[in-house]
This record gives sequence, structure tokens and C-alpha cells, in this order.
Amino acid sequence: MDSIVPALLAVLLAETGGRTQMLARARALAGDLGAALGALTLASLAAYGIAAVGGYFIGPLIPTEAKDMLFGLSLLFAGLPLLLKPKPAPAMIGAKGLPSALLGFAKTQFGDAAQFIVFALAARGSSPSLALLGGLAGVLLAALLASAMGKDWPQGRPIILIRWGIAILLIVVGSYMAVNAMGLIHRGD
Repeated sequence: MDSIVPALLAVLLAETGGRTQMLARARALAGDLGAALGALTLASLAAYGIAAVGGYFIGPLIPTEAKDMLFGLSLLFAGLPLLLKPKPAPAMIGAKGLPSALLGFAKTQFGDAAQFIVFALAARGSSPSLALLGGLAGVLLAALLASAMGKDWPQGRPIILIRWGIAILLIVVGSYMAVNAMGLIHRGD
């Protein structure tokens, strides 16, 4: 359980108002929610699976402090882009269905902050599979929230303010973890 809950929460927060949520929302509004969730699951399993395997092999090679710093940096790097205007979601390529949805979600899942979070937690924790499952649950929950709200999803300033709040939280927690891992924070021992 040391990886699943942090992965779920960190990925959920990192995906808020991002391209994955917007693509899932667009697919849901087009009546293609089933294919969108299936494609998102497949793309996320592939991306997070690679990250979890990488973390599994890196974890034993680095000390605990480096693992803590890696996770702190993953949160920091997830928070910083939230301060910027989100990139537009990939265009819905082709018609409805799993293949076009899979292509769109593959573009959002590979190389993003959520993949780095799963990698860091897989390296830090005792179970890479729990980091993968937590990340998958977080991204699916983010997609379901955006899809369930449909046309009522906050646009413009409300979503920007939400993203800024999440960004500040991730940046503060990530910075604290990274600085603490370097031993620059005196613990009073």
C-alpha cells in the first residue's frame, strides 16, 4: 500500500485539466466513452508498465535518499507545467472507436509527468505493480471526473485557478521532499 495511494493521488492531481482529461471529455461528449476508457487503459498500462519496470530495476541501485529525491522531483516536475496554459488535447483522429482513441491517448500518456511519478514510486516502493495500479487508477479517475461533468466541466479561469492550486501543492511537497532528501533540512535529531 506504500505506492498505490501516493500514485493514485499524485497522478490524479497531475492530470487535472490536462490533455488526457480534455481528450476523455471530448470523447465522452461525442458518445465514445467506452472506447475512450478502453484506449486510455491500454495506453496507460503500456506507459506506466514501462515506467514501473524501469523503477524496479533502478530502485536497488540507488540509496534511499536518492529515491526520495526522485519522487520529490517527479512531484515538482508534475506541478510546474500546471502553472502554464495546458496544451490542447490531441485531435480526435478518425471516427469513433478504439483505434483512433488509442492513438490519441498514446500521445498523452508517453513522456508525461504521470509516467515519471509511477517510475519514481516504483523505484522508491516495494511493489512496482502497486505503483502502476495506483497510477492507472488515478488517470482513469481523472478521465471519469471530466467525462461525468460533461459540458459542466469548468472552463477558463476556474480550471486555471484549480490547476494553480494543485501546482502550488505539488511544487511545495516536491521541493520539500527533494531538499529533505539532500539533508538540508535539520530534523532536530
